[in-house]
Amino acid sequence: MLLRPVLLTMKVAPEITRISSLQQYLKTGQPDVVLSALTYANLLLIWAKQMSRSSVPVVVSERIALSTFCAAPDNAADGAGATCRTSFSGPILALTL
Repeated sequence: MLLRPVLLTMKVAPEITRISSLQQYLKTGQPDVVLSALTYANLLLIWAKQMSRSSVPVVVSERIALSTFCAAPDNAADGAGATCRTSFSGPILALTL
């Protein structure tokens, strides 16, 4: 399965140059699993895995601060169909908002 093409800027980030090293590590190092938790690193890891055709399991994770999520207008607790509800996480929201 191929990913859709991604347009990158003309300026190449230093992390892109590390794809070949990561690809080589996936082939020769044979780790039990590889975990990534940053957006850009997630993309690089997925690309390196596909290029190396490695069978090593890859786990990627995206994170966002709860206060940032709840502060977004689309997620407001007072809106219709809101996704951020204080009734489920009142004590946590009281500390973060």
